[in-house]
Amino acid sequence: MKRLVFALAWQGSAEPVGERFGELTTWLSAQTGFAITPRMSLSYVELERMVRTGQAHVAWLPPLVYLRLEREKQVAHLLKSERAGRASFHAAMIVRADSPIRSLEMLRGSRAAWVDRWSASGYVIPRATLAAKGFTPRDLFREERFYGSHEAVVGAVLSGRANIGGTYAQLTEQGRLLRGAWTPVRGGEAGIRVLMTVGAIPGDVVAAHASLEDTERATLTQALLAMPKDAHMGKIMRRIFGAEGFQDGPLTGYEVLRGAIEDDSP
Repeated sequence: MKRLVFALAWQGSAEPVGERFGELTTWLSAQTGFAITPRMSLSYVELERMVRTGQAHVAWLPPLVYLRLEREKQVAHLLKSERAGRASFHAAMIVRADSPIRSLEMLRGSRAAWVDRWSASGYVIPRATLAAKGFTPRDLFREERFYGSHEAVVGAVLSGRANIGGTYAQLTEQGRLLRGAWTPVRGGEAGIRVLMTVGAIPGDVVAAHASLEDTERATLTQALLAMPKDAHMGKIMRRIFGAEGFQDGPLTGYEVLRGAIEDDSP
């Protein structure tokens, strides 16, 4: 029996998903005939290294991590995640609802909360947007800290440990705010105000290590596509990944992020 490892980045301070992730890989094993083992990484950097070194054969990858590995021909994409019926999302800069900050100019001297150095919506895109508007983040902020997850960033803003946070948001086709990382957090809906959104950003990717054969990739792809159709597994999938489904076919929209990839690892 083919043995595979499915890797996922642990989201610090988020709801534990270990047991659910184990149930998900058990279901995938039954569907594919592979013996699939779950494995959590402690950061996006560690997740990238696990895939690069072949310790992980399948992985749920944030877009920037996927692009780094794809550039080096280490992975092949299987599917793109879909949230709220869309395969893209936006970056959001958030403040407390009662914050006096109403513009980017008012961020001077503030404390910023970010997710991870390789998080598109939780670090790279917000900072690149600030720089494009003439604000140098290292001069703008009094303090910048990484909190490890979108939920933790929301918590830092709500508690006052940070004045501004970078995270993700979903918008309708008309540009209306639908939901964000603060939506499931207690007090988030009433306690958070969105200062700015930027996007759209292409979504997360389920990718396979380049060592897997085409037939093995196809088997995994078909099983993953079937997952949202199972009511129970669809619920688990939403809890673990925050996604409702997948999109098959060629990847598009990732070109906007390629310029954000630095030559050296952070």
